[in-house]
Parts: sequence; C-alpha cells; structure tokens
Amino acid sequence: MKRMLRNGSGMETQTHRRLAGLTLAAAFSTIVTTSCGPLPPLANDPESLRREARLGLQRKDFTNAIAALDRLEAVGAISTAERMMRADAWIGLGAIDRALQELAGIGDDDPEAAKIRAAEGRLQLWHQHRAREAEQSLRRAVALDPKAVAPLRDLAKLFDLQGRIAERHETYRQLSTLTPLTDEELLLWCRLRRPDGETREVVTLLEWFLNADPSDRSSRLALADQYERLGRLEEAEALLTSVPDSDPEAQAIRARIAIERGDEELTRRLLAGVVHPGERGVGELLRLQGQQALLCGEPRRAAECYRMANLAEPGNRQTLLGLGQALELLGNSADAERWLRAAEALDEVEALVQAAVTQRTARDPSFLKRLAGALEAADKLHEAKAWYRKALAADPLDPSIQKALYRLESRLVADQTTGPP
Repeated sequence: MKRMLRNGSGMETQTHRRLAGLTLAAAFSTIVTTSCGPLPPLANDPESLRREARLGLQRKDFTNAIAALDRLEAVGAISTAERMMRADAWIGLGAIDRALQELAGIGDDDPEAAKIRAAEGRLQLWHQHRAREAEQSLRRAVALDPKAVAPLRDLAKLFDLQGRIAERHETYRQLSTLTPLTDEELLLWCRLRRPDGETREVVTLLEWFLNADPSDRSSRLALADQYERLGRLEEAEALLTSVPDSDPEAQAIRARIAIERGDEELTRRLLAGVVHPGERGVGELLRLQGQQALLCGEPRRAAECYRMANLAEPGNRQTLLGLGQALELLGNSADAERWLRAAEALDEVEALVQAAVTQRTARDPSFLKRLAGALEAADKLHEAKAWYRKALAADPLDPSIQKALYRLESRLVADQTTGPP
C-alpha cells in the first residue's frame, strides 16, 4: 500500500511527495497475500492468525490485522516479518509513534536489523520530520549493512536539504559504487547551487524539521541560511539566537546579514576572529574574511584566507574565484590563471547540469560525454566516472568513453596513493 506523507496540517510539497513513497511492507519485502474473501472470526492457531493479518493488511482493515498479530504474539509465534506487518498496520491507522515503538523492539542483533533501522529512519524523517533522530537511525542501518542502498539514498536527500555538501558528495560517491544512480540523483550530486524553484519546498521541509525538533542544529542553520538568502533577515537572526557565537557556520550567516544591512562595523567584528581550517564548517567564514580583505585592499591577507577556505572546503567556486583575483592583484598571474580556470570549469559544469534539468538532455550520449568531460576537467572525478558509465550504457561501442573511464580509474588510483595535496 502507498500512503501519502503529510504534516499535521495536511500540507505537502512536491519534494515531499517525490521523496516519501514509503510502506514498511515494501521496505522489508513483506508478502501480503492476494487472496480475497470475508475475514473469519479470529482463531488461535498461528497459521489462521497469519492469514487474517495478511488479509487485513490487503483490505486496509488495519485494526483487524493488528488484533490478529497481537494474538499471534500472545501465543509466542510472531516473527520479525510479522512485527513489521504490525508496524505497517499502525502506519495505516496514522499511529506513527506506535509503529516506531514496534520497530524499536527489534534489536540490532536481528538478521533484518539493517532494514528495520532504515525503515525507522524513513518514518522519522518523512512522517515525523525528526531529521536528527532519522539521521542516527539511517547511519545505524548503513553501519549494520554497508551495502544497503535505501538508507544511503535517504541520507543523501537529507544532506542536500540541510546544505551539507561534503556529506552529500561522500554519500552519493558511496552509493555510486553500489548501484547505478538515477538521472535525478546524478544531477543532484553534481549541481553547485539549488534552483530557485526548489527554495520554497526546501524551506517548508526545514521548518517542519525544526518544529519537530528545536534542538536540530543542522536544520536550524540550514533554515537560517535559506532565510538570509531570501532576504528574511530578522527571521534568520532570530533562529541564530540560541546558537553560540563560537559556531563558525552561525557566525558566517550573521556576517552575511551584517553585510546585507551595510553594517561595516559589525561585519568587521564578526569576521575578526582567528579561524582554523580544521574546525567544522569554517569554509564560508574564511571565504567571507577573504572577501572583506579584498574590499579593504589587502590582497595578501585575502589570498591567505581563500587558501585556508579551500583547505576547509575544497573546490568551492567562490573560493577559487576569490583566490585567483587576489593572486592577480599580487602580480602572480600564472598562479592566478590556474585558480580562475578552475572556477570557469565549475561554471561549465553548472551550465551543463542546468541544461540537463531544463532541456531533458541527460539521455543523449554526446551530451553525457560532454558533461562527464566537464566534470573531469573540474577535478570532480567520482562524478565524472558515474556520468561516463551512463554514457557507456547509452553507447557501449564508443571507444572514447572506454578510454575515458580507464583514464579516470588511473587518476583515482593515483589520488588514493598520493593522498590530498
């Protein structure tokens, strides 16, 4: 059975509909019989109770299905699959908490624990909108079964919603080694910015996440970031009141708000602190420091900030562009050209990704090769490999694609051997 996921008010978004096709029966491969006929009175023998439960689920008579499974448990004959069926019946009645209680009673020592934790994570994420708890469940599912595809897909979507780009990249990289990615997943992995048309849906989901769990730091910061970009500065500021000043991601958003308001004194104060590349989430704060240094006529300091930003968050277009501009001002034209070309390569990737989205060209072999080549030129080797594979599937006899894949494999092996620069 397929049930639409809604929040308490019944509001839903296209993103939510696209992400949320969930039933535990499907997730766990529970088999519901297709036989029909009136449901007999509840019996006590296990096989009759199992039959009644399956018929109840098929007919959406969830109360009767639960009653049969309760009696099956009372006679000591209930299995993990049947407990999953009971959780699915609770979902059918809208009792998500009861469904999660059912799943929580199945320990990690169960042979199907990875699927159960993945189902828990989906319920917590797309039904309850408790993103922090969902992430824990989904990560546990992957730890139990590193080859599990479903929890990785949900994690990648969550990281994209929360703007956690490095984690999104690593999750899609891991996914790409396990299964061919869909067109949508490949485009989501490779894009450098979120299309304007998605912003409202993303904001809605982040608001749901934060309303369900006010302690969810990642959703709070992501929502404040979206509010600032939409010009809703007071709302962004209000969300950050509970975040410590020492948090570099929050400090970067505060600095952007100050810049937007033209408050130069506050901007200087917010960007005056010492930032170390090893700290979590410092990339944007270092970028903003570099930007302000350029505006103040300090290209040497700007170059230093941008270099540290690139260490903290490699390959960000604004960082590459800013570093190239700073080096040009310092008279280092050759080095500047290298960074500016890297920024242009990312521009080419983004243009092709947007063309694939708007013009539906993601199945044309020549376009696939062009996008894969642009990704390779931008040093996005894992993404390039995935697109070359897609191109090869579309045109298996093209020798240039086979050569490109061989070349990429060699570069990836070399990168693993030498490590980061």
